[in-house]
Amino acid sequence: MDNSLQKSGHRVFLGLDQPPLTVASQWLIDRFQSNVQGDGSVALDLSNFVVVLPSARARNRLLQLLVQFCREQTIRLVPPTITTLGHLPEYLYVAEKRLATELAQQIAWSKALQQSPIEEIRCLTGNLEMEDLQDWQPIANLIAQLHARLANDIWSFSSVAKRICDIPGFLQMETDRWDALKAIQKRYYQILGDVGLWDKQAARNYAAAGLLKADPPEIRCRTDKHIVMLATADLNLSISEMLRQVATDSPELVSILIAADPEMADQFDDFGSLVTEKWLKPEFRIDNTQIRIVDQPADQADAAAHYITQLGSRFASDEVTIGIPDESIVPQIERCLNAIQLPHRNLAGRVLSDTSPVRLMIACKNFLQRQDFDSFAMLVRHPDMFQWIVSRVDDDGWLEDLDEFQNNYLPNLLSLHEKLPFGNPDQVRNDSDYLDADEQRRAEKLALTIDLLNQIHGCFRQLLNPLLGDEQPIGTWAKAWSEVLVTVYEQREMDREDPLDRRVIAACEAIYSALGNQDQVPVEFDAVTTASQALDWAIEAASERRVVDPAVEEAVELAGWLDLTLDDAPVMVVTSMNDEFVPTSEFGHQFLPNELCKSLKILDNDRRYARDAYALKVITSVRENLLLIVGRRDEKGEPRKPSRLLFCGDHMQAAKRAKAFFTFQGKPDPRLWLTTQETFPDEQQFRVPKPPWVGTPKNISVTKFKSFIKCPYRFYLQHILKLRTSVDNWRELSGGTFGDLAHKVMEDFAKSPFADSTSADQILTYMNQRLKEFVDKQFFGSRLPAVKIQVAQMEQRLERFAPLQAQRRSEGWKIVSTEEHHFHKFMVDGQPFVINGKIDRIDRHESTGQVAVWDYKTSDSAELPGKAHYQPKTKKWLDLQLPLYRHLVKEDPAVQDADLSDIILGYILLPKDLEKVGFEQVDWNRETLETADDKAREIVRKFRKSEYWPPTEEPPKYSQDFAAICQDNAFEKEPYLDNVEEAPPW
Repeated sequence: MDNSLQKSGHRVFLGLDQPPLTVASQWLIDRFQSNVQGDGSVALDLSNFVVVLPSARARNRLLQLLVQFCREQTIRLVPPTITTLGHLPEYLYVAEKRLATELAQQIAWSKALQQSPIEEIRCLTGNLEMEDLQDWQPIANLIAQLHARLANDIWSFSSVAKRICDIPGFLQMETDRWDALKAIQKRYYQILGDVGLWDKQAARNYAAAGLLKADPPEIRCRTDKHIVMLATADLNLSISEMLRQVATDSPELVSILIAADPEMADQFDDFGSLVTEKWLKPEFRIDNTQIRIVDQPADQADAAAHYITQLGSRFASDEVTIGIPDESIVPQIERCLNAIQLPHRNLAGRVLSDTSPVRLMIACKNFLQRQDFDSFAMLVRHPDMFQWIVSRVDDDGWLEDLDEFQNNYLPNLLSLHEKLPFGNPDQVRNDSDYLDADEQRRAEKLALTIDLLNQIHGCFRQLLNPLLGDEQPIGTWAKAWSEVLVTVYEQREMDREDPLDRRVIAACEAIYSALGNQDQVPVEFDAVTTASQALDWAIEAASERRVVDPAVEEAVELAGWLDLTLDDAPVMVVTSMNDEFVPTSEFGHQFLPNELCKSLKILDNDRRYARDAYALKVITSVRENLLLIVGRRDEKGEPRKPSRLLFCGDHMQAAKRAKAFFTFQGKPDPRLWLTTQETFPDEQQFRVPKPPWVGTPKNISVTKFKSFIKCPYRFYLQHILKLRTSVDNWRELSGGTFGDLAHKVMEDFAKSPFADSTSADQILTYMNQRLKEFVDKQFFGSRLPAVKIQVAQMEQRLERFAPLQAQRRSEGWKIVSTEEHHFHKFMVDGQPFVINGKIDRIDRHESTGQVAVWDYKTSDSAELPGKAHYQPKTKKWLDLQLPLYRHLVKEDPAVQDADLSDIILGYILLPKDLEKVGFEQVDWNRETLETADDKAREIVRKFRKSEYWPPTEEPPKYSQDFAAICQDNAFEKEPYLDNVEEAPPW
């Protein structure tokens, strides 16, 4: 122990009766306040102090407490400089050379690797094939992290390479790896040195090693500031040695405040850092009622919210902290707090890559690189980009048109150099049949959609054009990327008090700063990149930054594990008390196995255990209202182990806790283990809404009766409310698009002179020609392999169909109508109800005059029409399409003079199984068909009464679109009752 510190009393033990920050604040006031001459007032001038804490949150809270206490005691405060351990070194030494920025260091490491002989690279990772500087970035980041970790305890790759030779059990391969790392690090230092820069860690190490390694020892760290180390219990060797130099030179300038009782003095070193060996068998005052065992992450959130609500009004919201060692459960916690309307603030904030501006920049980069539909769709769906586009095209409903266009036309290449990537709208108009009003209307709608999508693509072409081009020096791209941010956000009004706007502003500032740092990369590095690579460098350089929401009055704060030691909230809930998180451990590091860390006396698993044990000691000592939650499984259902720290101390208590954990069955009763409090009710929060009166539909397509028969409620959702999913991720022809394409070919054939041909070759040649023309026209922008395969499959089906059609024509059957849409007044209880539908094809025999009605079916299944419509055993109708066609056909002029009493109804099957291609008719007698009419009338009566309730208990096939509304996948679904709320008007 340093005698000067011990004798001078610079180690101050704050005790564990109160939160350390509270005691430390009052200690600073009592120790350094002074009377001001003249008016007799008291002042606390800490302008010459640097107070060092382990976290930014503790730094902010200390300042709040100092201001609060001084106000209460009428003391005029001049606050100190309050910083964290990571920023302390630069207060204690002056670098002899200019320090390299983080980006410059990243590039220097990449260049050091790029210049390394292949033998060195093979020693590290194997024989890698790297093409440019960017390719080296991942391994460069890995080595940079290793460099920083070792430098924290004044080790270099060179010194580790020497040390490893003396450690028994290490293989020659490991020695070779460290020799390679030593050579790369030397090359890295040389690259920086050649441009007059110094690595920050190397500069710190040189300063820290003054007493440790210099010969003779020398003081390289000095300051005229008073350094106060507050609860910094896990110092690395570099900072400890810097403090040792300052204390040796000016002992009165160093104060060590330790959050512990005085009798624990031997458990801390000279500078308040833990003596690891003393903390490997800790003891805690944790009552069993303060531990709760639950199953999954959602249960942890429920338990935390439940505990807080049970406190009632004894504590305000801002007197509660929820500790979250496992950041992945934050959304679950926030969900529960929102459900009980409890304001909260996540102190960890969001990583920069999760913020809206950075996601927008990444989406721009992806489109710049790929220039395909996927990246285009991702970009236009970014909320900020969507608003920017709307402001330029004056249309906010185009996303639905984009989805429909993608489903029907499958574009996949959208070059930024192309002016009409979605097609030529004028050509679409010109190619339509001017005699067909419906086709003209459809063509005009499509042309308008294409024109709008081309405009949107043009906006991107203008926005991203400065980023196109070959590699340039990295600094030249900063302005172009910054302009993207400015262009998208310049017209948006921002309010720094609004949490969402604050995130956007903070993220823009961070990425703008990172881009600006690229101008500081020495030109001698010759770092040339594409625009996309330059953005990757910038985002990587800013990856450690987080965007934190502004403070919220009376809010529960969500804090990480390392922030909890100095938290002064009287109520604390700590989740994820599992071994993966408390204590943390590291296994299988590529370069630093735990045994090597022990030998080098750097951060190892024992030291992590000691650090977390100390944190739990403080947390449990300074408050009574504490809950520790242990989860048994993660979000994937994988088992987790309870924290070892919960089993320290009394063996009987440890055995009881272990038994409780490993015999837990996940039932509600033991969920709140060792407590008498109630569990949460298991009621569903959402009931299926009953449809209101919506009136009688004007008309219904005959194909929709099938949907009603399957489920009246889902019919209501789909056909009355017209709810539907919207996707843009088809990479092949959907079933509907494939069928539409087949219908086009069949319709065109039926209207052509070849419809009367009895030559299979003629029919097939014509059909294939028209198929190719339709595909070229509809999918001109698609290069998807699946489309080519599906077109080939359709050709096979047409090849099988052609001779069957030729034979049918030779038998006297003539196509008299195709794809005609008809409306018919279907009489129900003396009142007409309009049914409608498009009949795919009507044939009429030239000799007998008999009429045949056909519906094309292109699905793979080749289900026969009889089976698809009717169950003879149960006498239940499943579909009414074909029976109702015999009413619609009466409206077709081509057969109005025909006798329809012996009408033929059936399918023209074009399935995957070519053996099943052909004409399939059904054989229903008049009585059976009349029961179909009765079923239709029954459904029409329900239409007139607006009866769409209840849903079928068993979800029909292919009804997943409405599964959430109907609670199909709910574990304990509420019964469908008549007294529930009416449906909202979605």
